[in-house]
Amino acid sequence: MKRPVPCIALLTDFGTSDPYVGIMKGVILSINPDARIVDISHNILPQSILEGAICLKSAVPHFPEGTLFVGVVDPGVGTRRKILYGESKRDRFLAPDNGLLSLLESGDRVQSLRAVTNRRYMGPEISNTFHGRDIFAPVAGWLTLGIDPAKLGPAVRSLKKADWDPVHRRNDGALEGRVVASDRFGNLITNIPGAAIRNSKHCVVGLMDRRIKGLSKTYGDARQGEIVALIGSTGTLEIAVAGGNARDALHACVGIAVGVYPEGTDPSDAATEDFVHVLEANLDNSTGESLASAIERLFACGALDVWTTPIQMKKSRPGVKLSVLVPTTLEMRVQEEMLRHTPTFGVRVHAGWRHKLSRRIRKVRTKFGVIRVKIGSLDGKAIRAAPEYEDVAAAARRAKVPFDVVHLAASEAGRRLLDE
Repeated sequence: MKRPVPCIALLTDFGTSDPYVGIMKGVILSINPDARIVDISHNILPQSILEGAICLKSAVPHFPEGTLFVGVVDPGVGTRRKILYGESKRDRFLAPDNGLLSLLESGDRVQSLRAVTNRRYMGPEISNTFHGRDIFAPVAGWLTLGIDPAKLGPAVRSLKKADWDPVHRRNDGALEGRVVASDRFGNLITNIPGAAIRNSKHCVVGLMDRRIKGLSKTYGDARQGEIVALIGSTGTLEIAVAGGNARDALHACVGIAVGVYPEGTDPSDAATEDFVHVLEANLDNSTGESLASAIERLFACGALDVWTTPIQMKKSRPGVKLSVLVPTTLEMRVQEEMLRHTPTFGVRVHAGWRHKLSRRIRKVRTKFGVIRVKIGSLDGKAIRAAPEYEDVAAAARRAKVPFDVVHLAASEAGRRLLDE
């Protein structure tokens, strides 16, 4: 391979507040003072191999031929994991064998690999925690001086493939993926390729409890503060807030589920996780009637669930803890409802992830009539059937039989659906 003037492109999760990156550069320049060093990024989420792989994939095509890409996102530092040197048709790579190189495009894929084992090209002492200084940097320096890569160590046949959830296409055409990275602007980068989205104008993007109709072309297509979905510079679906930060606005993080659904479908049925708030207030002077009225109001405001817990309050007064589960979009509205229609002087707020079964509604026939049944699925397999309360209650009233009789009949019909 023709070697241009040496160029080293560094990618790490070290950050820039510590001396680690500077030390690596110092080691490289001590071996080859003429080396050119370019920083791709040092702000990869700590130990996030996936984010590092995505960043590397997006950067490689834009560097000059012969660049040596040195990737140090290495949660297995000090273990028996290999350090690999490899070459593609135009570039060179030095990285741990942990999946960091596994997302490269076909034209950038590594064709030959060697395990880096020759101590001659490493630092004088090898620590268990800083291989960036003791192995990656000195090896990179020697490579820019033109040493024969065969001297680094023995050839290996393959590198470790990343064990990440692939994008799933459902029978109805929906695409299901995940947020895999977040940039400095708070944009949420997914693993859903833009090319896989069949109808960008007539689709619905689902993220937690948010629904975005269609894809925008630019961030500026939306009003200030509006949530948009678009194809980002990496060629994959991104979620952004115009003039804002989607990561903060949505309380989102790497790993959450994202779906692209055909127009007219209900993404909420397929969602398996969302971000919710639990609102709590201690009440010691509410009657049963007033509490029942407040609960009705909270459900009318959009609460997902409401429940009470008996508690002992100060001065030995008996009371109840009122708990309300709400979507993030309704938190302030429900808080205000609690303050207005209960005797509390304050509401506590707890936020967190909720993992749930995906669900769909099916109708079953019983001798008491047609009843809707909610089917819950885990990993694509139906595992639970629950009759809808309102349908069971209405059928019981019509037939003039106990609620439990109708519920049992509907449950048995629902369980048969699990075997389909």
